[in-house]
Amino acid sequence: MNKVIKNPFIMRKVAVIALYAVWMFNLSGNLLYAQKDGNAAWDYPVKPGSEEWKNFTTSQQMLEALQIPQGILEILSTKELAKICLNYPLYIEHTAMNDERTAISIMIEIFNGFKELSKREDGTQALINLYKEFPILSQFEEETSKDYDTPYKLPFWELLIANEVFMKQLDDPKAVELGKIVLDKYEHKLKFSHVYSLYNIKKTFLLGAVLIDQHNLSKTSSQIETVKRFLESYDNIEPTLFTEISKVISEL
Repeated sequence: MNKVIKNPFIMRKVAVIALYAVWMFNLSGNLLYAQKDGNAAWDYPVKPGSEEWKNFTTSQQMLEALQIPQGILEILSTKELAKICLNYPLYIEHTAMNDERTAISIMIEIFNGFKELSKREDGTQALINLYKEFPILSQFEEETSKDYDTPYKLPFWELLIANEVFMKQLDDPKAVELGKIVLDKYEHKLKFSHVYSLYNIKKTFLLGAVLIDQHNLSKTSSQIETVKRFLESYDNIEPTLFTEISKVISEL
C-alpha cells in the first residue's frame, strides 16, 4: 500500500517545484527546453503573419511581443542567444531608415536580445561564428535553412557586427581573423552578383572598413584615407569610391 506524504514541508516543496515547472513551460507562451549540450532554446511566441500578429495595432505591441523573458534571457548560452537574434522577426526594419547604422543602434537598444548580447564578453565572437557559417546563395530562390533563409540577413548581420558596441569587444588578432572572413564573403558575393546587389555588398565594405579604421589593420596612408572617406560618406557614396574601397577590402 502506497504511503501518503503528510510532511507539510515536503508537500510545500513539491508544490513549489510543480508550479515552477508549469511557469517555465508557459512563460509568455514560449517553449523552453533542454538540449543535449545543456543549452536552453527559445522561440518567438508571436511572429509576423500569425493571427495574433495581425491583431496588433501599434509597433510598440510588436516590439513587446518579441522581447525575451528575463528569466529565459539569463539562462541562455551566448551561442543560443546569438541564434535567437539571427532569427529576430523584425530584422528587415533597419531598411526603413536612410541611416542604416543608426537604425541598427536603435534596434540594439529596443530588443533585449541584441542588448544582452552586446554586454556579454563573448557576444561578438558568437556573431562572428554565425557570420562565418552564412551560406552564399548561387540562386536568389535557393532554399536554405531557416536561419539563413534569405540573402537579406547577411548584410543585416554585417551591419550588426560593425556596430560599435560589438566592434569594441574585438582585440587585434580577432579583428584580423574577422577580416579574412569579410574578404571571403566579399569574393563569394562578387561571384554571385546576380543574387547580391551593390546594396548588399556595400555592407561587406562597411564591416571591412570599420575593422581597418578601428583596429589599425596594416594599410597604406592612401588606403586609410579611402576608408575614412567611405565611412564619412556612407549614406551617400559616389560610384568611384566603391571602386576604391573594393580594392582596399580585396587586400584584407
